[in-house]
Amino acid sequence: MGKSLPQQVRSALRAWLTPLSRPQKPQALVYLVGLLWIIRFRSLRACAQQFGQQRFDRLQHFVSQGATSARALQHQTQQWLARLASGGAPLLVLDDTACRRDGPAIEGLGWHHSAQGLVRGVCVVTAMLKIGARRFVWAVRGYRPRKSCRREQFQSKIALAAAIIGEAAEFFPRGGLTVLMDSWYACAQLLQAITTHGWTYVAALRSNRIVHAHGRKLNVRHLAKSRRDVTTVRVGRRRFRVSRHAVWLPKVGAVVVFVSRCGRETRGFVTNDASLSATQFIRLYLQRAWIETLHRDLKQHVGLGELFVRRWAAMERHWTLVALAYNLVVLWNGKRRRSFREAIRAFRAAVPSEQLLQFHNLLTSTK
Repeated sequence: MGKSLPQQVRSALRAWLTPLSRPQKPQALVYLVGLLWIIRFRSLRACAQQFGQQRFDRLQHFVSQGATSARALQHQTQQWLARLASGGAPLLVLDDTACRRDGPAIEGLGWHHSAQGLVRGVCVVTAMLKIGARRFVWAVRGYRPRKSCRREQFQSKIALAAAIIGEAAEFFPRGGLTVLMDSWYACAQLLQAITTHGWTYVAALRSNRIVHAHGRKLNVRHLAKSRRDVTTVRVGRRRFRVSRHAVWLPKVGAVVVFVSRCGRETRGFVTNDASLSATQFIRLYLQRAWIETLHRDLKQHVGLGELFVRRWAAMERHWTLVALAYNLVVLWNGKRRRSFREAIRAFRAAVPSEQLLQFHNLLTSTK
């Protein structure tokens, strides 16, 4: 087994599964292998039939009623990833994505905004940790619309993102993290929390966001009409014309707003790092697009949207195991520059599924 899985991957998998009890670990491995090796329709029954010795009831009990919470598994993974990122300049990217789903008695079902318009299904708030060229899933939090859960269970997307930021503060020192967000998450609550932890943020702003600039109260749309201090930044074939403004953002404080024009598109962005140049800002915020690629890879290659359970706790455990499967492939791939599609194909070719299924035998015997 050591010839196929590097030592770092084996130690990571051992650490990630630590919160699970001894009977649960084999079932977690069966589910992970099913997510990684089954190409389509990764149902519990398919995982049990192909990799779980036909023991469907055991696998269903683990996913639906397992005692270990999804949050405990994610916390253990975060601890390991934070050590991997130590000494570097990691990026934390926040966003959310909807997974199409329909049917009776499904907890958390609702209508969600997406790039394709309104989508009926379930929604997850995600956080990606970018360490150099490698991109890992840092957190996955299910979002339930207000109408689909009891009042005391409801948490907005902002509240879920704030919880993710609060958890990250446990692992990253002051000044050790940069957070990227789109305009949905650029609210005063999150921007203040990030600043309190001593981190840097770069976030998009809606065009109607009010700022105080040049002795006037105006919105970002009006600020974009200013032609002063425009810098041209080229990234690949794209050319951005960027203006920089020191402003006061209500409930946040003194910040820097960049207005970027690329073709016919004009957008506003905010940062609490007054030392950022226009070029640094553009190159930094363009990294946010990687979370869209992450969502696509999670759905296409490890079954993020393939939910064949109805209980909310089972969905959260499914999303967490999807994140573990993704992170395992990224870690195994190392610093090789290839797409996740290429990486998971190479992983399947290099690591027999039987080796992962038998890994639980080494969890307690091998250090």
